Formats: sequence, C-alpha cells, structure tokens
Amino acid sequence: MWVSPAACQDMIDRIAQVDFSEVVRLLTEIPGGFRYPILQVRDALCLYKRLLTVNGLHWGCRAVPSPSIDVIWHAHLQLTEKYDADCQHMFGAFLHHDPLFGTRDQPDREKYARAKEWTKAAMLHYFGLSGEDYTARLLFTPVDAMTALSRGRANA
Repeated sequence: MWVSPAACQDMIDRIAQVDFSEVVRLLTEIPGGFRYPILQVRDALCLYKRLLTVNGLHWGCRAVPSPSIDVIWHAHLQLTEKYDADCQHMFGAFLHHDPLFGTRDQPDREKYARAKEWTKAAMLHYFGLSGEDYTARLLFTPVDAMTALSRGRANA
C-alpha cells in the first residue's frame, strides 16, 4: 500500500521546487480580506506540502485536508494559472479539490470518513504526524477577526 522512501523523496523534492510565496502573500499581506498570522500560515503551508505529497504518491485516493490545510489550498486555488502550472510540475496533472466532498448524501459522507482516516494513516506513515497533529494543529483565526474581537471586548 505505501510507496518506497525513494519515491516519497522524489515527490517531496518536486514539491520543494514550487514557489509558494504568492500563496503566503495572499494570506498575510493583501488588504481587503482577512490577514492571517505569518507563522501560522507557514506552519499550515508545511502541512499543505505534506498533503500534496500524499496526494501525489497516491493519486486518486483523495487525501482530506485539515481545516488549516484547506485555507492554504483555497488560497493556492485562487491563483488559478499558478495552481495549474504547479500541479503540472508536481504531478503532471491537475489536482482537483471538491469542497463539497462528504456533504452530498450518506454514501458520500461514508466515503469522506474513510478518506479522512486513510489521510491520517498516510500522514502518520510518511511524516510521523498523529491524528491530533494533523487535524487540530492549526485552527487559526485571521488577524483582522482577532482585532475585531479584542475591540468588541474592550467596548463591552
């Protein structure tokens, strides 16, 4: 079921060649939207790269992102041309993302639950991440939302 360490390293090396600076910039610097703390974005980006590795090694298995990884993935997807080119470089094909996966009906929810458990097992196998490390590590709040919350408390 698992691939060799050499194949894993090859995938990690291909992903390491991708420049994610625009993704980070989109989440930390662009005015008009939520801005996330840079250290949390960098941590989530590290997890995103690991999820990309799992997806690349097991094409078609639908590795499920944690909430923080999903924030990074959605930002990457917003850079449509870059995302397409990055996918071609990493995988030789476009990696689709289905934000409704697991919400359609009971069979879809069951398939999602199995995929989520498989993803946890893959993250543990390849990167030593436990389920807690992978799923609950970074449920971050945008800087702007934290500022609004602190102002609300100050006015209460």
